[in-house]
Order: sequence, then structure tokens, then C-alpha cells
Amino acid sequence: MLFEEIISKVKKFDFTKIKLAVVYGGNFEESEVSRSSARSILENLQKSDFLSIDALECDENLIDNLKKIKPDVVLNAMHGEFGEDGRLPAILDFLDIKYTHSGYLASIIAMQKPLAESIFVKHNIPIAKGIVATRSEIKDFDKISKLFLDFDAKKLVIKPVDGGSSIGVSIIEQGGGFDISESLKCKSQNFFVQEFVGGLEVSVPVLLGKALGILQLNPKNGFYNYENKYTDNKTEHIYPAELPSDIYNKLLGFAETAHLALGCKTLSRSDFKVELSTGKIIILETNTHPGFTKLSIFPEVAAKNGIEFETLLKLMVYDAYCE
Repeated sequence: MLFEEIISKVKKFDFTKIKLAVVYGGNFEESEVSRSSARSILENLQKSDFLSIDALECDENLIDNLKKIKPDVVLNAMHGEFGEDGRLPAILDFLDIKYTHSGYLASIIAMQKPLAESIFVKHNIPIAKGIVATRSEIKDFDKISKLFLDFDAKKLVIKPVDGGSSIGVSIIEQGGGFDISESLKCKSQNFFVQEFVGGLEVSVPVLLGKALGILQLNPKNGFYNYENKYTDNKTEHIYPAELPSDIYNKLLGFAETAHLALGCKTLSRSDFKVELSTGKIIILETNTHPGFTKLSIFPEVAAKNGIEFETLLKLMVYDAYCE
């Protein structure tokens, strides 16, 4: 059994001495995903196993509530802005409160895709051709159209440099329409414009520095966007991914390297595109705060490896508390 030793320690550990706070929500673009993750987390943790469990909304009272409750560990159930971009970890560091997931620096770097990609390149993890463009520049049809030739691409993908959950992603086709409305709906001011790499989308969860396996994602319509991620029966999940062994092993190595190079803690999830016809691989992103909704990838793959949802959550709390 994978991680048998650490899981044994987690199961023997006395969590009744820990005051746990789950921080979630807020008023951000990914707040609903955060609330969904928090619901799953709270449903899978037994209050009797801890000294206390408090659910704290990420609002203007958060810092005062944290000072009042004085939790031993915060389970960071935030996604995207504030929680995943390093701000909440920085606040918790200042308050001297231990917390799950990555620290503020790894979170900032992973969330800012140009920074993350500069690190990926240094560690020989392949990335898509692309540029950073401002909000006004992505509206410039002539400027964007020129990139089809520059990248030798039939399609381009436009996405926020600092977003997640596939919010704000537009795909445009050479000679087709120029619909970037999805990108303009988000509030980001800077965007990645990259070659669109076709093929399979796969995801590689990493736990304690070790890749758990690879999940293949086959949306029934379109690409793996927000709707297909968070709506039942919109995407087929295949585990293990149907890949040649050499590509499979490469992806495991890339995900472990990304986790280490970014300085991630406890867990991360790296997403890739794979063109089987050419063998081309590109990394899409490394997520320092993988989702914990009922449709989320990380708990699903962990379960395939014999790690139950509750055990995974306790492992995260244990790793934070014992750090």
C-alpha cells in the first residue's frame, strides 16, 4: 500500500488535542468552488475526532475570528484569489498559525503562471509557446491573429495569468470567430496567449513529493472548462490514464519535479496535455490547492491508491501540525 508508514502514523495520531479551523468562501471568482470543497471536507471529518472544528468564512472578520479561536491548524479550503495566491498563508504565518497546503511563496509562484513557467523551463518541463498580453491587447484582433503564424498554431488559448478552475479561458481558431468573451468576463488584467495543444488532458496528483498516478479527463463536449469540471456526468474520468508507459512515466516525473521546484508542501496537482500522435507533452499548470469537491481529482486518485478521503484530510492536518 502506497504511503503505508505515514498513513499508519496518521491513524495512530491523537487528533483530539487539535483545534482545527476550516477557512473557505469569501467573495471571489472561485468562492463557490471553495464552498463546495469545504462542504465535502466538513462532511468527511468527525468532530469527535478533534478538540474542535470551526468553519470560518473568509470575510472581513476572519483575522479577528482566528485570534479569538486560536486554532492549532487551519485547513485552507480556499481556491484562487486570496487563499491560493499566497495571501492567506502569509496572514497565517504572521499570526503564527500552522496551516495545510503550500506556503505563501510557493502559492504566489504557482498562481502566477509566467513565474511558474519560468521555473518549469529551468527544470526541463515542457511548456506551450505563448506570450503575456494585457486586457486591451487581447482585444487587438490583428495582434492576436499574428500569433497563429508566430506559434505555427491552428488554435490559440487565452487565459488569465493568475486564475484557476478554467475561469476566463477562451479558445479561438484561425480563420474562425474571435470570441474572447469568456476571458473578458473575469477581472484579470493580464493574460496568457498560447498555442492550443490538442490531445488528451491528464492530471497528476502529488502527495508528499510522490506522484500517485495519472487521471485522464475526457469531456463529453468541448474542453475541460468550469462547467465540465464541476457538473456531474459532463466529463469521463479514466484511471489509470490510457497512455504508453514511457509517456506515463515521464508525466509522473514532471509532476514530482514541478512540486519540488515550486516548493510545494504536502500536496499539489499538475495538469498536462498530451498529443499521442506526436508524443508532445506540455504542462498547463501546477495547482497548490487541488479541489476537494465530490468531483475533484485528488481525492478520487487518492482513493484509487487506498487512501480514504478522511485519511487524506487527516494526513494534511497531521503534516501541517508536525511541521
